[in-house]
Amino acid sequence: MPRRNQTIDIGSASDTGMKRAMNQDRVFSQKGETGNLHADALVIVADGMGGHAAGDIAATTAIETFTSALGSADLGNGTLAAMERAALEANRSVFEKAHNENLEGMGTTLTAVALSGADAMIAHIGDSRAYLIKSGKAQQVSTDHSWVEEQVQAGRLKAEDAREHPSRNVLTRALGIDRDARFEIKTVALRGAQSLVLCSDGLYNHVTDAEIAEHAVGQRAQKACDALVKLANERGGTDNISVVIATLPSLASDEDKTIDSAATKRTAGLDVTQGTSGRRSRFGSLIRRLTGRRG
Repeated sequence: MPRRNQTIDIGSASDTGMKRAMNQDRVFSQKGETGNLHADALVIVADGMGGHAAGDIAATTAIETFTSALGSADLGNGTLAAMERAALEANRSVFEKAHNENLEGMGTTLTAVALSGADAMIAHIGDSRAYLIKSGKAQQVSTDHSWVEEQVQAGRLKAEDAREHPSRNVLTRALGIDRDARFEIKTVALRGAQSLVLCSDGLYNHVTDAEIAEHAVGQRAQKACDALVKLANERGGTDNISVVIATLPSLASDEDKTIDSAATKRTAGLDVTQGTSGRRSRFGSLIRRLTGRRG
């Protein structure tokens, strides 16, 4: 029988958009093993920020450090723990580069997903998104670390209003802004899922979840990525646009489950904090000065 990674169809696209001078998004996709990570595939989207070339540097550094860390990872505690350590190392690398190269304030989102058997293992920070497409519908399986999402969860803002809110680009967490970073680390079952979609806000700010689901099913992954980027540009393309789609082989059950990492500190059951100080990230205030310069 063929290995499962041979049956996964992966496509990716990253575009500058219609309004930006440069593309500060980065994408990564690879079938099979990434270093010591034994998985069917690894996919990543990073949306850099900081102005000029800083966002580009942050996103590139984050992905390179994350994948390199997996290359030397000790998988004795499991894949999810290895992804956690790689995310923390990526944060440290971007943070130190910012301070050593006079790029203070640069940062990036990071949404990384390892597909392994019937599970998707997620390491996530920021407002790029991961969706599972089930029964033709998009189910967001990452959390937006943004001011508007906090207001929605608190009942102070309706979800439909958040999409057009003037502060929708204000992040509450990002990679590389502070020495401490809290990541969402979890495993989600793939049973019943037709596709996995990762994207930056440059896509979902112009394309609805229903449209993402419609494009992600029933055509080759690369064709779907290209079509979604084209649609976002036709609707203004106000930001860089990135998307990765993995079309999945059929799995028997439609049952969903979420498993917390046994290696993480269980606060809300999802977050991992780098370092021991426990101090809050300064990113909430910093990003207000960076709004409008995101990649």
